[in-house]
Amino acid sequence: LMYAFENNQLTEITTARVGVDKPVLSARWDSAGRYLAIAKDYAAQSYELEIYYYDDAYNSLHLVSGYSSDSMNRDVSWSPDSNYIVS
Repeated sequence: LMYAFENNQLTEITTARVGVDKPVLSARWDSAGRYLAIAKDYAAQSYELEIYYYDDAYNSLHLVSGYSSDSMNRDVSWSPDSNYIVS
């Protein structure tokens, strides 16, 4: 779920099937606030990194890329120029 926080009020603005039944371990916005990187526990011995694009015209998140690995992605971080992600 994604919320707007304005005038001390929290309002749901969009949902994405990000962690459907798997725990989200970390989520970070890129420096421009357009892309959201999410690390999640995917299955036994497998982890996933997903990148979503935020469309503010429609208040929606769209999956644009993903990567599965046997390395645990507990946290994600963008480079200052938003061209790279470490996990």
